[in-house]
Amino acid sequence: MTDRSKKFISTGFIMSLAVVWLVPIAMMVIVSLMPPDQRAPKFGGLLINGISGANYLTVFNDAPILRHYLNSFIITVSSVAMVVLASSLAAFAFARLSFFMKEVWYYLLMVTLMLPIPTLIVPIF
Repeated sequence: MTDRSKKFISTGFIMSLAVVWLVPIAMMVIVSLMPPDQRAPKFGGLLINGISGANYLTVFNDAPILRHYLNSFIITVSSVAMVVLASSLAAFAFARLSFFMKEVWYYLLMVTLMLPIPTLIVPIF
């Protein structure tokens, strides 16, 4: 196989994966733009009779979606700030200070960072 044919095959594979991953997103956007009177999408939502933003107006009018976004933003920013503060203090301690069993604590910290979060859910409960 030549380099050109390998590149063609790999590009085709990547493009087919992109289509497989992007079609559901496109269908979701198209169905969200469907008029409220059209409930049953044809061909998975790819064929619609017109575009309407009424669904988005309903969401913003009926639910306090902007308040939910603000709450999420506040929680995220404060959580990230606390994690950065705690991590920087721990990094300083590991980098500059000398204390009992420093290497053991360091490797224990590294092992816990390598564990995926879902593996910790069962022991917590």
